[in-house]
Parts: sequence; C-alpha cells; structure tokens
Amino acid sequence: MTTAEGGCQDNRANLTLIFKEGSINFMFNKSADNTVYVDAVSFNLSYPLAKGLFAGQTLYTANNKSMHLFAAKLGNSYSCKKESLFMGNGLYLDVDQDRMQAFNLPKNSEFGTAEPCAADRA
Repeated sequence: MTTAEGGCQDNRANLTLIFKEGSINFMFNKSADNTVYVDAVSFNLSYPLAKGLFAGQTLYTANNKSMHLFAAKLGNSYSCKKESLFMGNGLYLDVDQDRMQAFNLPKNSEFGTAEPCAADRA
C-alpha cells in the first residue's frame, strides 16, 4: 500500500509517496508568473534484482534538483499517460498515468482543469 505525506508553504510544496520498497519525493515551486512545476525529484528504492546465489536487496538512490517538470498554470493540474525521467547515474524514474496539482486545489478535493503533457497532445 502506498501512503502520501507532504506540506505546503507560500511558494513551495512537497509530496512524498511511501511504499514497501522505498519512497519518491516531489518538490513543487510556484513561480512569479503563476506557473507551478516540480523542480526537484528524489527517490530511494530497495529492490531485489538478482536471483540465486547473489540474491539480495540493492539500494538505489537518486536526487535531481535541476528540473522543470509537470508544469501547469496555478489552479490547473498536470497530466500525462507516460513519461521517463532521467535521474542521473543511469537511473530513470518512469511515471505512468500521472495527474498532479500543487496549490489552489478546488474545494471539491478533485483536480483543477488538466493540462496534458506534449506527448498526450500529439
């Protein structure tokens, strides 16, 4: 089961998804032009990739603080069917069927108007 936790300040918000194998953290930034985007992503993942004699958990960590991802206007949400994010050191974070929004959430606890990624608009 995945749990979510996070927090909000005036121009920054974070979302951490925690699951059995590790966690993923998204840092949101609200810019002066009222665009919201993720500017940092990090993850910790402990996963068994080998079987047999060399089986065991391997810890994978990545932290990328130079991003401009999942951008949407303030009050809108970002959506995309499939994206692969390069995290450095040969690691990628695959994000499927995502819809996210930070700041100015509608009162009905749903998402604001969706702004699809470029791949979904093609």
